[in-house]
Amino acid sequence: MSLIVEDGSGRSDSESFASVADADAYWSLRGSPSDWTSADTAAREAALRAASDYVEARFAERWMGRRISTTQRLSWPRYDVCIDGVYLSTSAVPEQVRFATIELALRSLTETDG
Repeated sequence: MSLIVEDGSGRSDSESFASVADADAYWSLRGSPSDWTSADTAAREAALRAASDYVEARFAERWMGRRISTTQRLSWPRYDVCIDGVYLSTSAVPEQVRFATIELALRSLTETDG
């Protein structure tokens, strides 16, 4: 099953804050770690799902503003989020949230319990 990425509309079925293409581009600019590039697409998607689940569990209660919809699955997009006097778009996932998800996805691929 293909990864369903939040597109800024407040999807009820989104599974991740970032796509595999987002993560590939991110890692391409940072030296493309072999743990990421050697993983197949299904493993990368699973890692992004796990990372998004972690971000939700760890930080959802800390976000500023409010969800744009009562039916959206993930906590972003949001409205009434003002940082340094600038309101963020209500139709986007902040870059920092996407990047954190991508970083955690790599950890999901490389770290094991035990």
